[in-house]
Parts: sequence; structure tokens; C-alpha cells
Amino acid sequence: MPYFDGAKGRVYFKRWRSGHTDAVIVFLHGYGEHSGFYHRLGNVLNHANIELFALDQIGHGLSEGERAVIASFDDLVANGRRLTEIAVSSVPGVPVFLMGHSIGAIAAALTIMEDPTTFAGAVLTGSLLSPVPWVLDLVEAGDDATFELELSMLSSDPLYLDEIENDQLAFSTDEGAKSLARIIPPAWEAIAHGFDDVELPILFLQGEFDVLGPVRIARSWVNRLAKAKMVVFEGQQHDILNESVHADVAKEIIAFVESHR
Repeated sequence: MPYFDGAKGRVYFKRWRSGHTDAVIVFLHGYGEHSGFYHRLGNVLNHANIELFALDQIGHGLSEGERAVIASFDDLVANGRRLTEIAVSSVPGVPVFLMGHSIGAIAAALTIMEDPTTFAGAVLTGSLLSPVPWVLDLVEAGDDATFELELSMLSSDPLYLDEIENDQLAFSTDEGAKSLARIIPPAWEAIAHGFDDVELPILFLQGEFDVLGPVRIARSWVNRLAKAKMVVFEGQQHDILNESVHADVAKEIIAFVESHR
């Protein structure tokens, strides 16, 4: 099984190989999920000659670490950069794009702030790059912080909802909620003081009814960034890559990559 030594133990990753590769996407998933939810996306990208590399975040999926607990975004950035190195060495000479979903979008934003030259562009989905109420509620709750949500807030796709509900590697824990309350506000602060200097092409993909990473947050950054655009999918929720319109979302990603590779 593919692992690498990460910032906090071994990190599991997947690679969706294409017969001929024109570009590579390195993907950082969101809280409480893992790379196994993205086979559908990987297969579609392969048909467009794009390879997908996706890791399991610290304490998620098959990666080591206390379940759901993330000590620092620095660790997520370090692991993402290590996976990028693996992707570049595995498929040399093709452009590399960074993609992140939800807290993975925060990690991706921090990564391209630190190292914009490695990537040809970035795709951010369900992004929460600025303060959002549910995280502020976790901060205010302190040691009493809990994280619960209705699955219908994530997606309307029945296949994905069934996966989320029955997958033994998907989770939410109180300790994980407390860790989010500790690490997200400092990341917001860093992003507020440097992300608008990023000149890479960036594609924001958002669900219209996303309450975890609201459209208004992405829109505010699109208005500040030099080469950003946003596509909003009407009636859709947070996990836009696994929503009922997942095929249309994949088309937008492919078109973005093809226009900037």
C-alpha cells in the first residue's frame, strides 16, 4: 500500500493513473473524510489525461494520528508538499495543480502562499478562507466544543450520502472539533495577510446552499485575487465534488486545467 513518512507519522495516499498524462492534480480532502470518497472524480479526470494524487489527512482514513485531531495546518501543508514531490517525480514534465476541499482548501491556500512556483494553478472547493459562524461557535465553546451536522448539509447525492453514513473511516469527534477551533483561526489570520498577493490562476467551485464554506467567502476572495474565477452550482451543498452535479463539477475542473497547463 502506498505510504510516505509525513509530519506526524505515516500518510496513506492514492494515485489514479491515466494512460497518457497531460497534467497532475494533488488533492487535499476535508475534515472527517478520506481519499476513498474520490474514486469517481479520479476516474473522470483520467479520461481527460489528468492524474490524481490524493492523501488521507493526519488522523483520517488510513493515515496515522489520533482520529480527527489535527495539531497544525503546518503539518497538513508539509504533507501536501511531500505528496506533490511524489507526484512530480512520478510524472515528470507535466504541469501540477493543487486542489483542496473545505479545510483542505485552507491548507491549499497556505501552500500556494508559501510556494506558488510549483503549481500551474489551484482549485478550491467548499472553501472557508475567512471567518465562518460554525467555526467561531466552536472557538467560543472551548472545551465543550462539539461538531455535529445533518448529512443533508453535505450533499443531495444518495450514493455519496450512503457512503458517508456507512463508511467506518468517516467520522466526527469532539476532540477533532476542538482541534479545528484551535488551528483554523490562526490560518485565517495568515490568509488575510498574504493570500491576496497570490497571482496563480485559481478556480473556486461552490454549492449555492453551502453553509460550511459559504459562497460569500469565495466571492470576496475572487474580487481580491488577480486571476481567480468562481462557478456556483445552484441548489447544491458543501461537498460539491460529490454532489448530484459531480459530473458538471468535474467538467469545470478539466476545463480549468486544460486552459492553464
